[in-house]
Amino acid sequence: MKNALAVERSAMTLTAIKPPVGTRIQLECPGIKERLASQLLGYQEGASVMVASPQRGGKPLSLEAGTQVTVRLITGTSIYGFSAPLLCSYEAPLAHWHLGFPAELTHKRIRQHTRVPVSLVVSADEFADGVLDSSQQWPRTLLCQNISLTGANLLSKQPLGTLGDRLYLTLRLRVAGFDQVVMVPSIIRNAPARSSDYQYGVEFFDLDEDARLVLAGFVYQQCLLETGYRDYLAEVGF
Repeated sequence: MKNALAVERSAMTLTAIKPPVGTRIQLECPGIKERLASQLLGYQEGASVMVASPQRGGKPLSLEAGTQVTVRLITGTSIYGFSAPLLCSYEAPLAHWHLGFPAELTHKRIRQHTRVPVSLVVSADEFADGVLDSSQQWPRTLLCQNISLTGANLLSKQPLGTLGDRLYLTLRLRVAGFDQVVMVPSIIRNAPARSSDYQYGVEFFDLDEDARLVLAGFVYQQCLLETGYRDYLAEVGF
């Protein structure tokens, strides 16, 4: 997913983003391949960040003090991360860790024009009867190769139209475990030279609020999958 996420290393701090207590987080620990689920329990600027001890094998994970731990958390359409040493751990009243308070965070933001790779079978139909190529039947089945909040790349075995032509796309998107069908008005912005396959770039327009929300949920979900957040999606029901 090339350039799907913008990485910002500005003076972003934990105090500035104010994540609420109970925020789901993921921890990366030395010698452990998978990311471990945890929760943010609290923080004090300049002192420590308190997190629930992650479970492994049904038991709280035990690490030596000084071990460097990477923390990742998601708020809105942003993914934040930082690395900090384990200061100390406690078993009571609940198993938890104190991590060093980070000076700054890395920040990855899912952008408006983020394109995510997909392999979706979609249906294309005329925007108005008789406007497009009438030598072939409509609707037509296409392959969507990538998609964003604002457009998509389509592969067709037949010509669809020329620059500026309008059409309707019908997309079946699986979001949070549910299939959602949306009809999206589109305009051709990039058309191919003649070849065995026809690749088109289309821009979405006049989306209704329901379609916009479904698209946003799908693109956000795919971005997280592409960047290794499959476990997080499972935790929150995606």
